[in-house]
Amino acid sequence: MATYSAAVLDDIRAGVDIVDFIGPFVNLRKAGANWKGLCPFHGEKTPSFMVNPKKGIFHCFGCGVGGDIFGFLMRQDRLSFPEAVRALAKTAGSPRAFMRRRCGSRPASARGSTSTSAASIRTLPSASASAQHPTPGTDCSTS
Repeated sequence: MATYSAAVLDDIRAGVDIVDFIGPFVNLRKAGANWKGLCPFHGEKTPSFMVNPKKGIFHCFGCGVGGDIFGFLMRQDRLSFPEAVRALAKTAGSPRAFMRRRCGSRPASARGSTSTSAASIRTLPSASASAQHPTPGTDCSTS
């Protein structure tokens, strides 16, 4: 089972703006310090889905769903937590650095391999196009 240090997860959260990430899925409008829109997880006519960029969380007051950016991606694309971490590390622009900090200096041949759908990986305009990315589907967990 893949484990990630709190520092790695915090770095990924800091590298991806939650409003910019959720924006393509939800038409968000500024509401004070928060952003609101129609929940993508259930049908509604009145916006009850809130995103708090300062705390890096979302919450729907209609269906009760909430969490951080990892939880949103897991629910939206039906990914496991490790898949969401890898996808968001790519979006943050420096997955090698995140994986190196998590895995140490193990050679690529010692890593297990899983497949991740390319459609589930979101790239934001702010992500560095020149960042080096690991081979798609690589994971630091062992088989």
